[in-house]
Amino acid sequence: MLLIAALASRALAQSAHRAGVAVVALDLFGDVDTRRYARATQKIAPRGDGVYGFDAEDLLRAADTLCPSEQCTGLVVGAGFEDCPDLLTRLSRGRKLYGNTPDTVARLKHPASFFGLLDGLGMPHPRIAFDAPDDLESWLIKRCGGSGGGHVSAATATAASGAGSYHSAAHYYQRLTLGRSVSVLFLANGERASVVGFNQQWKANRAASCAASTYLYGGAINRVMLGQVLQSEIADRLDRLVSETGMVGLNGMDFLLTGGDDYSVLEINPRPPATLDLYDADFPLFEWHLRACGGELPPQRPPTQLPFMVRAHAIVYAQNNVTIAPDTQFAPWCSDIAPPGSVIMRGTPVCTVHAEGCEPNSVMRSLRAREQLVDIALWKKAA
Repeated sequence: MLLIAALASRALAQSAHRAGVAVVALDLFGDVDTRRYARATQKIAPRGDGVYGFDAEDLLRAADTLCPSEQCTGLVVGAGFEDCPDLLTRLSRGRKLYGNTPDTVARLKHPASFFGLLDGLGMPHPRIAFDAPDDLESWLIKRCGGSGGGHVSAATATAASGAGSYHSAAHYYQRLTLGRSVSVLFLANGERASVVGFNQQWKANRAASCAASTYLYGGAINRVMLGQVLQSEIADRLDRLVSETGMVGLNGMDFLLTGGDDYSVLEINPRPPATLDLYDADFPLFEWHLRACGGELPPQRPPTQLPFMVRAHAIVYAQNNVTIAPDTQFAPWCSDIAPPGSVIMRGTPVCTVHAEGCEPNSVMRSLRAREQLVDIALWKKAA
């Protein structure tokens, strides 16, 4: 049996199910659809310090119970280990890790080493600082190894005082750069990369009014207008990045389009990112993740092999605290569905909505309408 561990494991479990791979899954949510795709699941307690993540000991106990190392055929991880590669080391002990090593994760998520690596590869990125700049107005403050955007905020004097210097707390400063938010999903085999697709991303619609961060991940669509020159340059730089770091499996890179063919790299997600949802129905990404970890890449870039549907997804965040009633019915285009009785706190995810079609604008209209339908349904339940 193969073990999946992630903050939210539904997408990986669903991808494994499509590929015919039997898995058990650990995450923070225990969603209804995760249970549908995995042979067994267990909900893990969150960290006790307020940081979004696993309680390490609870995760390790659950792994030993659900998929002990002597019975485990492999380990695949999603988000949740970027800021604690030592936990990944402990979890993978006695288990075959299909993914980047803890050392690789640490190198790619440590801002000094990562942005230094980008400099060496000639990949542009926003200016960073480890101590509070004199003028905070045009800076962001980020937690090292954070994911999902909830760890990002404007660098106000209050935020800077709370974070302290880089040496006293796990934060750093990044110059605010304007541009269109884009990501690239790619497979890596330790020597080179194979681009799966480029995606346009956005922040959560109402994050500013209902959550602590205005930079929460809101969703993505698997269509973005990129010139062939820029696509080729990014593919070439990814080859060099993979060769330098030994990255394997399915990964993502977030960057900004700043004008023309200019771009600025924000971060690497050294594990399967959320955008795998946008391709998996057409291309067996879980299978290719495993194969890439073994050194094999597709013979050509996947989009040239079959016509991908236009797909988009968006996370719906709760506008108020809400309890999922036993008679709550979620539409077939919803995923990441909490079990009845779950209490969803204001500003946290309720579910993910999906839309697909042949034309990006119509897909986005459908997606926005479905977001509103979920909001209305929850408001009526709470009223």
